[in-house]
Amino acid sequence: MAGRHKKAIKPIYRRLCAETENGKVLINESFPIRCPYCGSSIVRTHGTQARKNTRVEGFKCADHGCEFLKDHNEGKQFTITSSFSFVNGMKHTLQRIIELFAQSTRSKREIAKDFGVTPALITFLYHKYIEALENLHNLDVLVVEPQEDTAISIDETFIKIDGKNFYIIIATGYATRRVLALRVSESRKEEDLRALFDEADLNTKHPISIVTADAWNGTRAMIKNLNRPITFVIHKHKKPYDKAVIWKIEYYNTIRKITEIGIKTDFFKRRGKREFNYTSRKQNTISKPKRKRGRPKGVKNGQGKKRKKSRKPKKKRGRKSLFAVFKNGKKGYAKVDPYHVKIRVGCDIPWAVNAALKDVNELFSQKFVQNNVAEYINSVISSYLPLTGPKTVDSIERTLKSFFLLRNHPELIDCIRISHQFQRAFSEYQIINFPYREVVLS
Repeated sequence: MAGRHKKAIKPIYRRLCAETENGKVLINESFPIRCPYCGSSIVRTHGTQARKNTRVEGFKCADHGCEFLKDHNEGKQFTITSSFSFVNGMKHTLQRIIELFAQSTRSKREIAKDFGVTPALITFLYHKYIEALENLHNLDVLVVEPQEDTAISIDETFIKIDGKNFYIIIATGYATRRVLALRVSESRKEEDLRALFDEADLNTKHPISIVTADAWNGTRAMIKNLNRPITFVIHKHKKPYDKAVIWKIEYYNTIRKITEIGIKTDFFKRRGKREFNYTSRKQNTISKPKRKRGRPKGVKNGQGKKRKKSRKPKKKRGRKSLFAVFKNGKKGYAKVDPYHVKIRVGCDIPWAVNAALKDVNELFSQKFVQNNVAEYINSVISSYLPLTGPKTVDSIERTLKSFFLLRNHPELIDCIRISHQFQRAFSEYQIINFPYREVVLS
């Protein structure tokens, strides 16, 4: 047959050379050229392609099975920086950096040192990572779907921003151990804690029925003013450490009934007979109108009818102690079986006490009564999470929410994609050959 013999296509290799920022030259003598669309090594040279100040060698896929040919008449055209091996090396490197961002155990400066680049590029990639995460999932919602938790733990830790103390307040679910709500606030007043509780309540399938926290006044006020039945477990961070107080809050029309139960923290730890103290009080949810300031009309300089002095002993002024129930409450006894999650109380014990002890027994069976779930998360923040860079309330909150979103759902890491033109990014930040280093070394 007339004509030339068909030229056999052999795999193409090129010499790839890159220079790192510290001046080190990396060379790969046999870098494979493969189609970025199908990954095939059946490729041909295809002239050159223009770039800003030069021209680079071009290639073209010659594999007839390439899916690119389904919608095009010719094979995929590409250069060495858009080839399969190069792009995959780039993705692998970025995935490693994303995983380090997600773990949040190392500073940007340390990551930059490991990859041999400047912290400016790592900071740039971090902002791209946060943007990609926000596009994937709203950072204001820390869970992908509502969780099964009905009990949460609330605790806070401190951070300094511009020399001023701010609070990182966290609500963690007992069943899933996931952070359901987070708030960075200048104070820990009732309003801040109510916003935290509402966020956690939105992230659960069922209404929250049990809350554990320390003895902070804002938390106690928030729980009382929820205007819904709830069980509140208080474990103080100060002495006496071996005591805890349970509030069972119920509502009857406009009356709020609070049943307080004082127990030892090892109440549900082992099987046996336990002693507890309980008391109850009622409050009107409708506040009384404020008294007018000044003396009553018609009374001046001590004139008018004098009130009779009461012979009742004067009450001590000030707020009642949290542990007053141990001194003033009635004594009761219960048989606890934490191994079968059962508890029995006497017939003379009020229903509210029985219900509260059963709820808490399900939560702390064979455990000490402590608010340690949220405390552990706060210790993670304090010990392992480096909050580097300029600190503002918004930046700290975004960093924490991105960290806990990926901690709650690690599978989201595989869905994050950072897409940008690297050459443009490098020219903006005057960074040379960052991705080539990992590709050349592979």
